[in-house]
Amino acid sequence: MARIGRSQRHRRRYCEVERMTLSVESGFAQSVMVFKAFELASRGSPDFLRAATSDALNLLRPLAHFEMASLSYWDEGSNQHSPVVNFGYPSHIVALCDALIHTDETFHALRERRTPLRLRGLSAPALSGTVGTKVIQRNSFRDGLTHCFFSRDGRYLGYMNLTSLSRDLNDSATHIVQLLEAAIVPVLMSAALPAPDGTCDSGSLTSREREVLALLPSGSTNNEIARALSISPTTVARHVEHIIAKLGAQNRTRAACLAIELGLLG
Repeated sequence: MARIGRSQRHRRRYCEVERMTLSVESGFAQSVMVFKAFELASRGSPDFLRAATSDALNLLRPLAHFEMASLSYWDEGSNQHSPVVNFGYPSHIVALCDALIHTDETFHALRERRTPLRLRGLSAPALSGTVGTKVIQRNSFRDGLTHCFFSRDGRYLGYMNLTSLSRDLNDSATHIVQLLEAAIVPVLMSAALPAPDGTCDSGSLTSREREVLALLPSGSTNNEIARALSISPTTVARHVEHIIAKLGAQNRTRAACLAIELGLLG
């Protein structure tokens, strides 16, 4: 009987390990799907970008266990945030958060540390700023996560909020969001693209300028582009200036977004 009991315990443990393995494999496959969905979102029109980003957040929801999410980009021209997509929040909350978050001291600290900030366990002083008092506490959010995104050369691009009202987020949400950075950064860069004004002269780009342009959406610096193309950083800077002028863009970020929007990289 003792031998039978040990055999049954071993079998139960084996089944538990098997279920855990299947869960990990399923979670990894789902994470890959979310990554690819965000990658796809940056390659289409503004309407497609918003719809595809919403689809990507819908895929992310069962992994992170949030009920509401938003993604907002930083507009360098107006020095304010604007929403890419709102997934479940009342619209006035997203508008209020976009208007206030860059004035919040906790958000400033978040931008400096460059890792996700979890709402659960935040101290009272951290929640005493404008967003904490006017958004989080007023709406009784149970748990949440905020993460800022940057280009490779350190330019701030925007932020993501994930929020739960009824339960805690999955503890893996922080790691998942960080793993998705490489796919979300191009989405924010594309969202920052202004509507084409007819001044784009993409047909006059040289082959070398197109090679440089192809590396801009990833946020590559001039030094990184120079190494990739075996040219000098000074030459890269000159090509970037020409690209910006020919595309009628305000800066390299908008040039990269315009290139994606007009399909100049394919």
